[in-house]
Amino acid sequence: LNSGARLEYPVVFGRHERMVKLTGEAMFEVEHDEDHPFIVRTFASDVEVLGTRFNVVADEKSRRFSTILLNGSLRLTERTTRAGAVLNSGDEAHWLNGRFSVSKVRDFDAVCWTEGLISVRGQSFEELMRKFETAYNVRIEIARQTMPVIGFASGKIRISDGIDHALRVLQHTSDFTFTHDPKKNVVGKGKIDANTEFRIGMGLFRNPFGDDGHFAVYVGNYFPGYENAVIESVYGGVIIRELS
Repeated sequence: LNSGARLEYPVVFGRHERMVKLTGEAMFEVEHDEDHPFIVRTFASDVEVLGTRFNVVADEKSRRFSTILLNGSLRLTERTTRAGAVLNSGDEAHWLNGRFSVSKVRDFDAVCWTEGLISVRGQSFEELMRKFETAYNVRIEIARQTMPVIGFASGKIRISDGIDHALRVLQHTSDFTFTHDPKKNVVGKGKIDANTEFRIGMGLFRNPFGDDGHFAVYVGNYFPGYENAVIESVYGGVIIRELS
């Protein structure tokens, strides 16, 4: 099971099938039993196994479902439309709008999480941050309008080295800074520019003083409790401090 995944299974399997329910990501290696097929039920699809090794991603929150078949065969059945697809060794399938798209696996590094690694190949910055949130059990807040570009064409990050190390690796080729609050388990990143948006409580406002990285805004009239505060940009993040 990958970080944050949930697997539900009965105390005893039924007479005719072996069914489990999955939320999140998991790798399965299943022994063939023709009389008792193994079925992984997810929000999008039932994955019927015929003796195989495969990876499943079933993220209901983001409506993302995919599977990579390393060997053996799989039968997919869409939960609503009952549309089906059959996968052979080396195939991958993605679910979109009730249909499956099947192709040959483009990147087997997608399953390197089973070895304690995160692959950066083909990942956008935002996608990678979502993976970091799951792997490191942290909340990541991105305080910028535009996403940094991942400068690595490929590579792997060892999860056991921690979130700070992972972000420092990305900083070698990507233009961003970050702060980490271990007490709140929150990581914040960003570079101040003219489009930067800031939140205090339920309020939201935009940098009105250009993109040189230095400004201050009085916020007491808008956010009760911050009457004596300013928001001040600094290279590498945003701080709230009391007026002297």
